[in-house]
Amino acid sequence: MKESNVPGLIDLRAVNRMLRRYNAGLLKRYLGRTVCDSVRIDADVLNKGIFTPLSDFLGRGGKRWRVSLFDTVLKITGGSKERYRKYSVITELIHNGTLMADDIEDNSPMRRGLPALHLIYGTDIVLNLSQFLYFFPLIELPELKDKDLRSKLMNIYIEEMIKLASGQAVDIVWHKGLYDIGKITVRDYLTMCSMKTGSLARMSVRMACAFAGTDRSKERSLAGFATALGIAFQIRDDILDITESGLSAKKGGTGNDITEGKITLVVLRTLKVADRSDRKRLLGILMAHTRDRRKIIKALDIIQRYDGISFSLETARSVLKRSFCGLKREFSENKVKKLREFADFCLNRDV
Repeated sequence: MKESNVPGLIDLRAVNRMLRRYNAGLLKRYLGRTVCDSVRIDADVLNKGIFTPLSDFLGRGGKRWRVSLFDTVLKITGGSKERYRKYSVITELIHNGTLMADDIEDNSPMRRGLPALHLIYGTDIVLNLSQFLYFFPLIELPELKDKDLRSKLMNIYIEEMIKLASGQAVDIVWHKGLYDIGKITVRDYLTMCSMKTGSLARMSVRMACAFAGTDRSKERSLAGFATALGIAFQIRDDILDITESGLSAKKGGTGNDITEGKITLVVLRTLKVADRSDRKRLLGILMAHTRDRRKIIKALDIIQRYDGISFSLETARSVLKRSFCGLKREFSENKVKKLREFADFCLNRDV
């Protein structure tokens, strides 16, 4: 699936125009209100340290599906898309910050078909930029006059960012071999995904619901759906990494997760059903974090020998199906249909 074919027929050019609003001029104006008058703020320095590498990264593209999810939820809950549209990019900017941090943590060589950002600008610049993007997107929230709304949005942000970092911590502990892999269950994996990948989807949905003034029951069903989307998105990501796909091509080839030692659902299933020899060999390759193509191909061969991919896809479908039960109780079929596009996207995308 092409990156432009995201749910909701999102206008990527319009999103990119919104993203360009976040620049050195905006930050300089903000800093001018918050530091002492004697401090000189140089926009050229801010550009070199923040906005030049950020522009590079955003210019590489991206699916922007969380922006579309925000817009869609606003629409089906009766919120004003025109009034709150600029807030739709909050999670998109945070997401790009997490990708930069991921590439540093995983020592990834490529992102979106080009060298990883830290290999171009330096680990120090990009690590700081990733942290900057966890907070900078909130710069316009203080402009909201409704204090209760501001408070609710900040609570949503804090809750979901804590879950995101916690899910990432679990993933890192697993692939570093700091936890007994034999104890990891499918439920553990789904929980990790619901935090690591589901948090920003949930943040988009919950913020849209806050702007629309949605009742708690509807918000709960939409948040559950967003969690399911995050899980399905991550499962699909795991599969695309180990198969010939648009995503694996942009990351420099298949098997990056093998090098990182990722404990994906496909891997968990393989370890459960494989014979003793294959299980031992696969674990050994994963824990070696090797870049040896022969060993990576061997690991991929072992995985292909069992039903890990089909099992993972079926699990993703099942998780999404359960989430639709809650949606159907709260929304008309026509509105649910708009959300089905996101489920289809997560399950069928190629990048």
